[in-house]
Amino acid sequence: MNTNILQDTFLAEVPVHEHYKILDPVMLYSKLSKGAMGAVYIGRHLRLNIDVSVKVMTPPPWLEPDALDVFINRFAREAQTAAGIIHQNLVHVFDVNIKHGLNYLIMEYVDGETVEERLKRKESLHELEAIEIITETAKGLAEAHSKEIVHRDIKPDNIMISRSGNIKVMDLGLAKAVNNNGNRKKELTVVGTIMGTPYFMSPEQTSSAKDVGPESDVWSLGITLYKLLSNSLPFQASDLADLIYNIRKSPMPDIRKYNPNLSNKTCGIISKCLEKDQSKRYKNCIVMGEDLDHCLRLLRKKSNPEIYSYKISKIPKKKQSPPPEQSTISKVVKILRITSHSSPSRDAEKKGPNTKTSTEVDSEKKSSKISDAKLFSLGKEIKRLSSRFDDQKFNQYANPKNKLHIRNILKQAGSLIKKSDYYQAKSNIATANKLLNTEQLQIEKSIKKRNLIIANLVLVFAAIIIPLIIFLVL
Repeated sequence: MNTNILQDTFLAEVPVHEHYKILDPVMLYSKLSKGAMGAVYIGRHLRLNIDVSVKVMTPPPWLEPDALDVFINRFAREAQTAAGIIHQNLVHVFDVNIKHGLNYLIMEYVDGETVEERLKRKESLHELEAIEIITETAKGLAEAHSKEIVHRDIKPDNIMISRSGNIKVMDLGLAKAVNNNGNRKKELTVVGTIMGTPYFMSPEQTSSAKDVGPESDVWSLGITLYKLLSNSLPFQASDLADLIYNIRKSPMPDIRKYNPNLSNKTCGIISKCLEKDQSKRYKNCIVMGEDLDHCLRLLRKKSNPEIYSYKISKIPKKKQSPPPEQSTISKVVKILRITSHSSPSRDAEKKGPNTKTSTEVDSEKKSSKISDAKLFSLGKEIKRLSSRFDDQKFNQYANPKNKLHIRNILKQAGSLIKKSDYYQAKSNIATANKLLNTEQLQIEKSIKKRNLIIANLVLVFAAIIIPLIIFLVL
């Protein structure tokens, strides 16, 4: 049991069974990482009975309702895009879901370390090791490029090295279809949001995230290779505006300043990847892979793979909570089957021949058209709950993070109403209402505590200060 996950405010509305958070259909048991817009957890997939990674994301709080709708649609679409690409060098996406006010991806779990973690551990990589890693990464990206998919966020943090010696590219969450039937609508990119990691972005990506092609991934892979061999970035600055200027205009610093023994072939690959004019770069990672393969053959002749290969380096074990016992998993599976996955035959036996099973009822609910009146009533409920944010006491005392989380859930509910998704919108509204009531109770406790402190101070003043003043006066 991981008490940290049970106390994780990010998962506050996720149900608990047998002391584990269950984000259907995954039993979460350890947190891998946390960022500004979400977190990644390890869990046991209760249907597949394998460990998986779960990437949970929340929309940026500044998004307007229309942009929020775009975010949710893009999240689902890009997960489907990623799930359609299967390759040994890409982390596989199993499923995407939206529940309890959270958007989440269920992905293949890779036990190992990121390339960024390895670089921090070793400070710099041998030329053979770095080229091996980039060659394997390029193979995964080549598969994506062959399907006209661009990753758009290649960096050492998004490349995994597994304990079994495989290289896996993670996080196709920013991917987009380059050829979307010739129809590039606004939903392909949330306007006003810069995608990607600034230091690894190509010149064209700093101008627009909409129309980047495979050449942008080539650039990012070139920056990654430069960093692996020098432990430095070619383009740096103290603020975003200067960084963008340097990416677009400044010449690439000679990498041999950091690593003078690099081969001409490796230096040539880096230079071609980092051409400002994208037409002068490798067209895609398929073409780049040909040069990398040639470079790798040359390096293996002069450097011993049994010493310098990336597979030789031992990956340290990470501290993380142990997986749940099989008996606990079985209990949870049984509970979920009873409450959510009862067989139609058993339902019929219990309720009689003329009674509809829960499965049949659910099917009718999904197939029936939701009336405008029901959707309108949900819209009114969203307005009612949103009006609580106008309360002066609520604004003064409510936890800012909790307020933001509740607002996002209500925004999602509004977007779901537009899609006539009555039941999911209703679930989001119920979650927001519960969170608001919990926050209100906390506010009342805070006010009561503050009033008690004031009352005690008054009593102290009355019991000590006033007699003292009278004594001094007399």
